Amino acid sequence: MVLWRLVPERRAATVWDGEGARIYGGRWNNKGTACVYLSEHLSLSALETLVHAARADLPGRYVACALWVPDEVTIEDIGDPSRLSPHWASAPDVPELKAFGDKWVKAGRSALLRVPSAIIPHESNFVLNVAHADFKRMAPQAQRDFFFDPRLYLTP
Repeated sequence: MVLWRLVPERRAATVWDGEGARIYGGRWNNKGTACVYLSEHLSLSALETLVHAARADLPGRYVACALWVPDEVTIEDIGDPSRLSPHWASAPDVPELKAFGDKWVKAGRSALLRVPSAIIPHESNFVLNVAHADFKRMAPQAQRDFFFDPRLYLTP
């Protein structure tokens, strides 16, 4: 399996360190917990980036980063999104999601946690526990330049 992440070019050298999530937190982690967010498709990664990016950042240079995951790596799956808090997708900060992710990272049960995308709940994002031993078995692929089509962020 190959998972995807888009980052501004200035962050390309540190794309797998988990520091952004550790510093700012995310839907599935609180500040202080290092992890990396990935998507199952490059297109979903682009949508996730668009949703969170400031419009002023979008003309900038981005890098598409792929991570090859061997079949033997264990992936924990959140499962059916209907089991989550009713506002899991609409609210940016749902404490129980953050607490679940923090506990998952700390427990080290798996290197990857499959979670539903808040944008397209039938597609998956993944949280990568960068401290898990299986992370060393994964292989970052060659990074590629990525540019957003201006029609996605410029209004007529």
